[in-house]
Amino acid sequence: GVNVAVIPASSSNSAEEGKGGAPNQVVHYHARDLQPHTRYEFQVQAKSEGGPSEQSGAVEAETLPLPPPIPANLCVDEIQPTSLRLAWADGGAEVGVNEATAYEVSWRTFTEAEEAARDRGAQAPSGEASPPSEVGGEWSTAQVRVESMDGGDLSFTIGDLDVDTLYALRVRACNTGGEGQWTPLWTQRTIVKPPLAPMGFECGDATSTSVTLRWVPNEHPHHPVSLHQAVVMPIAEDGAAVGDQEELWVTVAAEERGGVLAKTIEDLVPGQRYSVQLRAVNTFGPGEATEAAIVTMLCDVPTRPSQPVPEPGSVPRTMLLSWSAPYGQPGAEVREHVLEMRKHGSDEWQAVYRGGTETQCLVEDLDHFTMYHFRVRARNVLGWSQWSDESMEASPPASTPEPPFVISCRTTHDTATLRWKSQKSVSAYEVQKLMEARGGEGGSSEVWVTLVDANRVIRDQLANAR
Repeated sequence: GVNVAVIPASSSNSAEEGKGGAPNQVVHYHARDLQPHTRYEFQVQAKSEGGPSEQSGAVEAETLPLPPPIPANLCVDEIQPTSLRLAWADGGAEVGVNEATAYEVSWRTFTEAEEAARDRGAQAPSGEASPPSEVGGEWSTAQVRVESMDGGDLSFTIGDLDVDTLYALRVRACNTGGEGQWTPLWTQRTIVKPPLAPMGFECGDATSTSVTLRWVPNEHPHHPVSLHQAVVMPIAEDGAAVGDQEELWVTVAAEERGGVLAKTIEDLVPGQRYSVQLRAVNTFGPGEATEAAIVTMLCDVPTRPSQPVPEPGSVPRTMLLSWSAPYGQPGAEVREHVLEMRKHGSDEWQAVYRGGTETQCLVEDLDHFTMYHFRVRARNVLGWSQWSDESMEASPPASTPEPPFVISCRTTHDTATLRWKSQKSVSAYEVQKLMEARGGEGGSSEVWVTLVDANRVIRDQLANAR
């Protein structure tokens, strides 16, 4: 074996005489207070009683650099579904002292518990303080040589990541002198791309008020689907869809039937044409919509009209009623309305109006101050609607008629015939007869007398004439 003896050197950098020892003993010399990252030459000269030897061959050595400083301004400047591009800046290394020759990039998944702890200020900058049960996946590390970075661009792209996943990221600088400190954790979630348009979209099983949508979800790892939305827009006569499409999108909860999703849209208008589209949505937002499918609802009998609203008429014993017609159906428009009434307490309905598309009717010849019930229904080419809800209203009480206007009066020596137009709602007329009594010679005065006195005067005048 080789016996090794270490002979301490002086604290200076000059050569030092050492005492001789046993043959083959290894002598150590420790040079101190050298400059980091500096090249040195060393020579050794042996001395004995006979004098010094010649200098040995020169030995070249270079001291190690100091570990590089922590990188600055770590950020993620490009986010993709399965990759993240990190960028950072040099931490202020001194040339020839602690320059970095490589960088280590490290990443792992970041749990919700860690994120909550970080928000509370409990997360250590390097991510090492989290309990093992709360820490995400194992750290993965990649080393990047500085010379491999284009133009000194300090960046690195981490690939093969999971879509829509939160990651913890950190970087540290390295050189032959060791590794620097890790940067504080940077967390970033990978994104998803917009979902693809659903496949095989079609509309079927149309009824008068509903249609069933069917499609196959178009899923991809980079284009996940969170939900589906549909838009149903009525089509006007000119062929244009009616309404603001962006405001009409609604989320549909579809049922899966043999790998095909289906959703029935209800409460549509019979006979109406609709434009129907479908799209998928994820955390990125809505994807491209399908081509519009045009569907026409089947026609049906009309829906029932609204309840007739009664108002007292301008003429006694009348009432004005109005209502709203059902929704129109292209090709099956409402052609007729029928209004019926009955007295309160009676089960017998009486038709008081049968007409076209008018939605107002004046009902006449009502009894004074009597409660009436009214209902209305509509008809198209397919048949009658159901009766509307009944309304109930009392007819107005009788009012005082206007005085009649006498048109003419024909008289004889003992008769007078009066004529005037009859008036509605007048059951009888009362005629009051008065007579003027004239004075004798030298003056006259107008005195109106009753009919009895008039008859006596007339008889006296007739007697004198005979």
